[in-house]
Amino acid sequence: MMIMSALFGGLCFCLNSETWRAHCVKDECIKLTRWLTVRYQRSIMEGRHFSLTIAGGGILTSQVLLTWYNPLVKESFVVENCFLARLGVYSLARYNPLYRTLSPGMTLMITKDKRSRPWGKLVLPVKGVPRFEWFSH
Repeated sequence: MMIMSALFGGLCFCLNSETWRAHCVKDECIKLTRWLTVRYQRSIMEGRHFSLTIAGGGILTSQVLLTWYNPLVKESFVVENCFLARLGVYSLARYNPLYRTLSPGMTLMITKDKRSRPWGKLVLPVKGVPRFEWFSH
């Protein structure tokens, strides 16, 4: 019984550690990158425009809102383990499937709170697909 409780205690300690949290954040950001890439590809295949809404101006957010046009449909991706910070003011970015461009392009910093250093970034370039970069810690 003592061995089992020691193993369970060690497991709980590992799950609560900063390394484990960073690993969960990285996995979640990879899922967000895939989610956005699939939306880009779907937009091209269906010829539908969409807009992304992400808070900015130093505001931390945990949600990416996507609005499809013709017909109007809204989707969202909720980030649970970290926050996304965008430089600049609150605005929309629109994706045009004909030219395969996002205007304006943006970079989302991945952070655990306002004061900590970013763990990585998600780049949504003007031309191309989303790209995730993880900083070494």
